[in-house]
Amino acid sequence: MNILKAIEEGRYPDAISQLRPLSDQGSSDSSNDLAIVYRRMGQGPNELFFAHRAFEQNRLSSSALQTLMRALIGQGFHQSAAQLYREVRGERHLNRSHHINGAIALIRINRVDEAAEALGRAPGFPTAAADDLRIELLMAQARFEHARALALIDRLTAMGQDMETQRTSQLFASGDMAAVVAHFDAKAPVHAGVRSQGKTALQAAIALADRERVQRYLTSLGGIAASTLALARGLLEDRQTVEVRGTGERIWRFPFVATNFSVALPQVAGVFYEQGALEALKGLVRPGQTVVDVGANIGNHTVYFAGEAGCRVVPFECNPRMVENLRATLAMNDLGDRVDPSHLGKAVSSFVGTIPFRFVRDDYSFVTEGQEEGATPTPCLTLDSLGLEQCALLKIDVDGGEPGVLEGARDVLARLRPVVSIEVLNFNTRKVLGLFEAYGYDILREDSRNEAYSDFVFVPKESALGRD
Repeated sequence: MNILKAIEEGRYPDAISQLRPLSDQGSSDSSNDLAIVYRRMGQGPNELFFAHRAFEQNRLSSSALQTLMRALIGQGFHQSAAQLYREVRGERHLNRSHHINGAIALIRINRVDEAAEALGRAPGFPTAAADDLRIELLMAQARFEHARALALIDRLTAMGQDMETQRTSQLFASGDMAAVVAHFDAKAPVHAGVRSQGKTALQAAIALADRERVQRYLTSLGGIAASTLALARGLLEDRQTVEVRGTGERIWRFPFVATNFSVALPQVAGVFYEQGALEALKGLVRPGQTVVDVGANIGNHTVYFAGEAGCRVVPFECNPRMVENLRATLAMNDLGDRVDPSHLGKAVSSFVGTIPFRFVRDDYSFVTEGQEEGATPTPCLTLDSLGLEQCALLKIDVDGGEPGVLEGARDVLARLRPVVSIEVLNFNTRKVLGLFEAYGYDILREDSRNEAYSDFVFVPKESALGRD
């Protein structure tokens, strides 16, 4: 354990996690090391004094704890701040600010239910003060409560808070692309904050396939990323395909769908969507093994696992527009019999029958709570109903339907024990973690950098993967 080396390399969460045990053991160096951490974080002398005293006394005082949590959150070390809060949240000397800062850290790592509990411990929360309204806004955004989030933005605006950038981002998150471009067009000429949202407005115009606006934004906006620029130009030029470079000289082809920009952005740059994650997963499977791809979209992961990893892939996709594009993807690439397309057009959940889906746009669809207007009854099955004989890797990306997929895969997970790569929307995190614990799985990797969801890789507890 080398704290100073961690500090020199900028690995502050590692350094801080090692300070507490050293302090508990009475290490005389812990205060000096903490001082270095705080200097690198830009903290002042008074805060250093509190931190020194806290560790010398073998406990964190209320002031030192608050300083440390704020420093961690301010530097983006949300995982460390959340863990620190978990360790001390039951102590009597915690005040309202501790619980609110703990909630912020928990929201940032997509532990929304825990964050709500932290706010419940904060005396008098919420008040009508702007600071509390901003925390409520964070919670609403984390829970995908778009109407509530916009209402809170209205309240903050009425209080004189500058919320125009937030409004643009919230409209985009809600999927109301028409409102995004309308707001941008109305506010951008006079409001610098909205002008900074030009990339968001351009992506909204692409999602709408609004060629006139795309052309206008390209002319008026500066600093557009090369991949976004290529996406916009591809739309204007009616580009039909994109090429992604594989290993060696191999080229994989996909239909160019500009409105599916989360996947299309990296593909127009010539790489697979989520290439880093795919390369890591490739090391967990062998050629010839079966991969089940639930939420296959345009076929990015299907092609990677079938073509680059040499696996047999069973894809599922129920968005009709994406099914058409996925079939085109398979037709463009010589994958032999390594892909089984027989389940395209079907959803996966906890039961066999039909399920109401709302297909919002090319890159996003979700299960409705009932037969709401605009929902499409979609054939649905469970993974258990397939009687799979093999499954080395189960990949799940279903925009909030993760618990249903897992509940319908109890036999697959118990009998075949696949590695599971899953995107979990933040309001499902606690339930999904509970299911994997019940199924006997450990977390191999977690990436919570996106505030809307976390990417997890789970492995069976009996597996040696990830263990020393």
